[in-house]
Amino acid sequence: MSFFQKIKTGAAKAADKAQRTVETTKLSAQIAKKRKELKDNYTEIGAIVYKAYQTGDLSLAEPDIARLAQANAAIEEVIASLHEKIRELNDEHLCVCGQTVQANAAYCFACGRKLEVEEPAEDIEEEEAPEIGEAELEPWAEAQQAERPDDETPVYQGIAEIRCKMCGEYIRPDDRACTHCGAVQGTPGDTMR
Repeated sequence: MSFFQKIKTGAAKAADKAQRTVETTKLSAQIAKKRKELKDNYTEIGAIVYKAYQTGDLSLAEPDIARLAQANAAIEEVIASLHEKIRELNDEHLCVCGQTVQANAAYCFACGRKLEVEEPAEDIEEEEAPEIGEAELEPWAEAQQAERPDDETPVYQGIAEIRCKMCGEYIRPDDRACTHCGAVQGTPGDTMR
């Protein structure tokens, strides 16, 4: 890959990440607005109940409470769909344990549960890849090796990643289970580096 091609590829990745960040920020702002609506409805429910309590007849509050409870249920559905859009933008999925995991993970980092892999659409025809000989792969492999030396450990949020004690793949330091094999990791001192 030429120098200019690397710059072009890097710029395209940066632009894509910036666009995802803008979209995520917009969705997060919508979520904050909806959460404020929930809080306002809860406050209104409290005021209605208190007024009914003062009159001595709590049944007077039931119609208003039911209306606001239904509105809150609808708002919570909107919030859940906005969170799902954020996960889609960031190529993430929701595990049944409630944690958000990367789409390419085979196992949840928090609970170790095997994740379901989405099958590609059936109507897309896959083209057969041409056979590539070892001689053609050698320059590519050498270039890959030069870009990332053996002693370079991946970094996650400024902290060096660790290796899974079962399969040896790199995982984030705060993962409780390996996203590649699902092995529970235990304490950080137990993992191999």
